[in-house]
Amino acid sequence: MQKKKTIRGLIDAWYAAFGRGDAAGLAVAYADDVAVASLAPPLWNHGKQAYIAAMAGWFTTFSGPLKSEPEKLSIVAGDSVAFVNGFSHIVGKKKDGTPVDMRIRLTMCFEKRNEKWLTVADHTSVPFDMQNFMPLINLKE
Repeated sequence: MQKKKTIRGLIDAWYAAFGRGDAAGLAVAYADDVAVASLAPPLWNHGKQAYIAAMAGWFTTFSGPLKSEPEKLSIVAGDSVAFVNGFSHIVGKKKDGTPVDMRIRLTMCFEKRNEKWLTVADHTSVPFDMQNFMPLINLKE
């Protein structure tokens, strides 16, 4: 049970950094060799610094803080690896005034290295309509 609490603490810290628009704070528990597939191109960012740069750039496209919270998280933790999946609900406003209110899928993989839990893989995605290829950001289930 303690492993799950530790992982949940890392997830909560990640969401707090997200709300502050703190790209470096997001990556505090990321391994230097993390692999990240985020919503924006490219398909993969490799490495902690590439992730920080990508998120810092994304945060600049918003006016004011973002609100993000986890939904329906599942945490499975073993002795040296842990997996988290669920949804993130993100609310904010782009600099051009466009409101953002979307749900995305989230999967994070953690590895225990030198007695410290680190994120080694992070994948977010949005389902899409198979007929017109448009994103479905308002799905709740």
